[in-house]
Amino acid sequence: MLNPLRKIHGVYTGALGKETTFDVTYLPSENKQPVLIFCHGFKGFKDWGGFNYVAEQFALAGIIVFKINFSHNGTRIEDKENFSDLESFSKNTLGMEMDDIAAAETYITEYL
Repeated sequence: MLNPLRKIHGVYTGALGKETTFDVTYLPSENKQPVLIFCHGFKGFKDWGGFNYVAEQFALAGIIVFKINFSHNGTRIEDKENFSDLESFSKNTLGMEMDDIAAAETYITEYL
C-alpha cells in the first residue's frame, strides 16, 4: 500500500533572524485540519529518534504536523542531524525558543 501522507521540508526565520528548518507532515484532505506545532526538547532536533513516527501518527489522525528545529539548537540548515553549531547553542535561551514558536505560528498563518 502506498503511503498516503505528504511531507514538505522548508526553512523559516527564527529568533534573532537566524534561519532554521521545519517539515510539515499531513494527510491530503479537502476539509480543514488542525495544526500541531511539534517542538523537540532541549538538546534535541526535529528528526531525532521517533519524532518522525509520532508526526506520522498525528497526521494519519487528520492533524497537520508542523515540526520545527529551534534556531539555536546546535544544528545547521545544511547539517540538520549533527550537533555542529556550538556557538549558536551557547547563546540559546528559553526566550529564543518562544520566539521561534511565534515565528512558526506566523509562518503557518501566512503560508499554510
